[in-house]
Amino acid sequence: RTHAGAESQLVAAVEQLSSLKKELDLVRLLIRQEDEVEMGAHDAIRACEEEQQMAAATSAQCKQEVAQASLELQERSAEMQHEVVEAEEDVSSRVAALQCEIKHETSSRDYHAMELHEVGEHLQEVRTWSSSQANRLAG
Repeated sequence: RTHAGAESQLVAAVEQLSSLKKELDLVRLLIRQEDEVEMGAHDAIRACEEEQQMAAATSAQCKQEVAQASLELQERSAEMQHEVVEAEEDVSSRVAALQCEIKHETSSRDYHAMELHEVGEHLQEVRTWSSSQANRLAG
């Protein structure tokens, strides 16, 4: 009986051991799956960190490009303001020169008109004198 009892205990222990082995295999499988999930999470975190770094680099590059474009725009604006000032000065100078020329031409025209008037008066005097001479000779 002791032998049969020992054998039955041995069979029960083997079954329990087999059951424990299955549980251990299941635990190992769960640990492996957990490790895979953890590795996947770490990979996802790394990928996110890389994307954040790329986004930060892109943002920094964009800020630098905006700053450069702003600087170029300010420089161009200053150049254009300078060109506008030069153009205004040129136009003012031309207007002054034209006004001076117009004034000169007006004075010259007025002078010539006065001379023509005097010549016309003189011509009238000559005609009157000539007419009176012709009448005197004829008379």
